[in-house]
Amino acid sequence: MNQSSTSKNICLAVILVSLFVFGSRTFAEESDSIKLGISNYALPNKNEVLYSKSIEKIRELVKPKQLHVKLYSPSDLAEKAEEDKLDLVFGSSGFYRRTALRTGHKELLSIENKYYPNPNYTEGASIVVSSNRKELKTLEDLKNKTLSANAPFTFTGYLVPLAEFSSFEAEPEKFFKRQVFHGEGNTMKDVAKDVISGKADVGFLRLCMLETLEASGEIPQGSLKVIGEQTGPGEQCRRSTPLYPGWTVSSTPHASSDLIRKVSQGLLEMPPVGSNDLRWGIATNYQSVDGLYKKLKMGPYAYLRDWTIKGFIEKYWPFLLLTFIGVILLALYAFYLARLTQRRSKQLSKAFVSQRKLQQEKMETSEKMHTLQKVWAIGQLSSTFAHEVRQPLTTLQLLSRGLIRLKERDALTSETLATTLDNMNVQIQRMNQIVERVRDYARTPISRRMPLDLNVIVQKVIKVFSQTYPRVQFELQDNPCKVNGDPVEVDLVVRNLLRNAVEATKEVQAPTIFVRLTKKEERAILVIEDNGPKLTEVQMREIGRPLKTSKQQGLGLGLGIVRTIIESHTGSVSFSPNEPSGLRVTISLPLISRKSETAK
Repeated sequence: MNQSSTSKNICLAVILVSLFVFGSRTFAEESDSIKLGISNYALPNKNEVLYSKSIEKIRELVKPKQLHVKLYSPSDLAEKAEEDKLDLVFGSSGFYRRTALRTGHKELLSIENKYYPNPNYTEGASIVVSSNRKELKTLEDLKNKTLSANAPFTFTGYLVPLAEFSSFEAEPEKFFKRQVFHGEGNTMKDVAKDVISGKADVGFLRLCMLETLEASGEIPQGSLKVIGEQTGPGEQCRRSTPLYPGWTVSSTPHASSDLIRKVSQGLLEMPPVGSNDLRWGIATNYQSVDGLYKKLKMGPYAYLRDWTIKGFIEKYWPFLLLTFIGVILLALYAFYLARLTQRRSKQLSKAFVSQRKLQQEKMETSEKMHTLQKVWAIGQLSSTFAHEVRQPLTTLQLLSRGLIRLKERDALTSETLATTLDNMNVQIQRMNQIVERVRDYARTPISRRMPLDLNVIVQKVIKVFSQTYPRVQFELQDNPCKVNGDPVEVDLVVRNLLRNAVEATKEVQAPTIFVRLTKKEERAILVIEDNGPKLTEVQMREIGRPLKTSKQQGLGLGLGIVRTIIESHTGSVSFSPNEPSGLRVTISLPLISRKSETAK
């Protein structure tokens, strides 16, 4: 700070202190005295010279009465104005509007200068962060940061910049993680130094305080940057807020009309002072200050923070009205839906009865079709039964001859005997199943459907075929699939298809049968592929047709019966050429749902 500036500040401070000390000795209730209260303010303050000149001017205007001057904390001034029966008050426009309704104060004059000649727009604030904080660019970036300010009740030092965060938080003071306050007096430099040193992330400075601190050398040039800048063309100071009326001279109900006239006229006639041409003018619009308090829900709008039924209704009555109308409309709509549902229920009941009747007719028709299919199947079985029984008989004959030869050579072991007897028992069971199945087809169908694992059945059949046809290579992907079906019929289907595949690969040098069991869209997909001869289009068309099974050995049921069994299980079977040669048979059966399985 240069020497002339320092001397000037010391001089002004001496003038104010002498006035305050002198006034404080005789600040009693005296009929021949005029009492002036001044709100304390942050230093340095370029307006000090106008304050001191104005006090001298008022002292001259009220003679022969004495002028008593006293300095108050901004938080105490409103109460002391009534308690000490002040006549005049120097304070911020925020102080005036915050207390005017309660104390009866009336604004007289407001400060203006050559840079801000309109007294309605002379005060504001800047929100600053360290220039090194590149990540802090907008007001939103300051969420949950540490704030440094002078005092929570000061107008431009705290409330004005705080209002800029009201769009992010209903109670803007909660926008910050922590707030540090340095108090009244010469504390603005402490706020700036907190931000520069990193003790705080953001600081609130009164309008032009940033430029003043840089000019005086209190802080390095360019060490701070302004966030949310709203500086207008031609302004000398950077700001983050709108402009508000500046310091205001107001009168209290204790002041006489003669005093008010003299003071107003005298102060308006004062010539401009200081380098900024400071003078008094008349502010005509304090609505911006009222709007700020409304945003903050403070001062005359503090009631907005106190929830009451009346306040809630006053604030949200449009929404309440819309809600009430919405409830009425919903009630009417619910009544309409109830009536509509009642009518639809009657219609659905009638439709349900009709559907049950149709379903019963469908079941009867299906049963008749099933009987016809059985008749056809029996016809098929009658012509092929002898041949089909010959196959397990031939196997039994071979097994028994093998045992005899081993016995004659004394090579029969207990392990070989047990294995051979097991295989013989399997063939006997197969013969019995063939006989029983032929008899079942002639009787009224009895449901043998039950939950079964298709994977287990396929593995069992492959195991038997692997022992009977060791030169054939079987490949199976293990994938458990639960379906609902007749285990004997499903077993017959798998055996017949594998028999067909084995017969088709008799002449192949490296016969391979690939079996794949997967799940897709709640269905089990069984695919059996062989590398037999390449089939012609005519042969593909003949597959599955009745009486076209002379080359299929299996169980003799024919692919037509395979299709019938699968379709009776609500499944499907399809035939397609395998690449590069052979046949691919695809069977699809519905899986048992998890819900049904859990219930069972």
